[in-house]
Amino acid sequence: MTDSAPAPVNPLPENPTEADLETWALANPKRAIEFGKRLIANQDAEKLRALESLGPDEDRATTWAIANPIKTRILFMQLFSKLMAAMKQLDASPNQNSSV
Repeated sequence: MTDSAPAPVNPLPENPTEADLETWALANPKRAIEFGKRLIANQDAEKLRALESLGPDEDRATTWAIANPIKTRILFMQLFSKLMAAMKQLDASPNQNSSV
């Protein structure tokens, strides 16, 4: 993460569960969407492991996603509309932090 990035909201535990990931994603929609794009673009486990870190939460989420590829796809399909709605709210908010 860069110095200008906001502090993480609801950081993921060391060994996250599906529920932890959902909570994190909904609390951090911009980061979750970027993480989801990364997963879609790099579906091979070795490619994902080789990518530069996006931060400790994303690293933990990546480890979980590699171990649970089907659950990951289902989770992001379920979260997609919620994440898009959250992004629209952030875009409409006059106090948004655009440094992410």
